[in-house]
Order: sequence, then structure tokens, then C-alpha cells
Amino acid sequence: MRIAGTLITVGMAGLLAGCISSRSETVRAMSADLMKNGKVANIIVKSVPPNASAAFASTVQSQLRESLDLCATGSEALDLEVAITEFKASDAGMTILVGDSNNIKGTAKLTRGGETVGDFDISRSVGAGGIAGAIIMSNAEQNTAVGFATEVCERAFGRRPAPRRR
Repeated sequence: MRIAGTLITVGMAGLLAGCISSRSETVRAMSADLMKNGKVANIIVKSVPPNASAAFASTVQSQLRESLDLCATGSEALDLEVAITEFKASDAGMTILVGDSNNIKGTAKLTRGGETVGDFDISRSVGAGGIAGAIIMSNAEQNTAVGFATEVCERAFGRRPAPRRR
């Protein structure tokens, strides 16, 4: 009976294994005043990698808008310029067998009146394994765009976006 319980536990762990990794860096931090009082008025996604879909830039822009409206609620208008330099979607078969990850890298530069007030290198990876991992990571572009937007909020404004209510 102990063997059956152990096998069930190991099997469930295989279905649910996963992790989130961030290797983002602050190139130029925003002032404490802008972190508190800033809001992003304009978002420009300058580039996305060729392996992403035609809709990816729009997905990144809409996720940034949704997240930044929740984490940057001040009155000082800033512009955000984003370049996505790397995107990798997990392979469902590899995820089930040995695990895989969705990855996104890029830059986020905040400006005010043409002057750079914040500059960030964003890198986020979400890995998982097993059947549940493959299901969770199936919408790679949407999931990485949300992760990128969350990283921008945390790096630039020092807080995560408020929970989204649907």
C-alpha cells in the first residue's frame, strides 16, 4: 500500500511541476518620485522576433496597458518603448516528457519629454513539466506577454499589478 501511495504522489508531482524565473536587470532606475507618481500614457512596441505571430506586438501592447493601468496609477505622464528581442514557446511533447519553458526577453525604456527616466532589460521564463504543464503553457504568446508586463511593473514601479478581476 505504501508503494501505491508513493507512486501516486510521484505521478501527481509529475503532472504539476513548474517554476517561474526572472533574470531582469535595471539599467537605469526611475526616481522614487516617478515610481510613486508615474503613469504610462503611451506604449510603443518597436519590435518583436520573427518567430512570433503577427499579432504578438498587439498582445504585448495590450497586456502592458492592462498591467500598467493597475500598477502605475500616478499623474505624471510617461512614454514606454518596448523591444522584444527573444521569444521561445515550449514544445508540448517535450513539456510532457521532460519539461520545457516559455521565454521572453526584451527592453523597456520609460521616457518623459524625450528624456530617458527608466531603462530595464526584461527576461522571464516559465517552465513546467507533465500534462498539466503542457496545458498551462499552451498559450505561450499570451502567457509571456503577461509575464513581461508584470516584470515591467515590478522593475519600473516597484509593485505587481493589482489582481485582475474578470
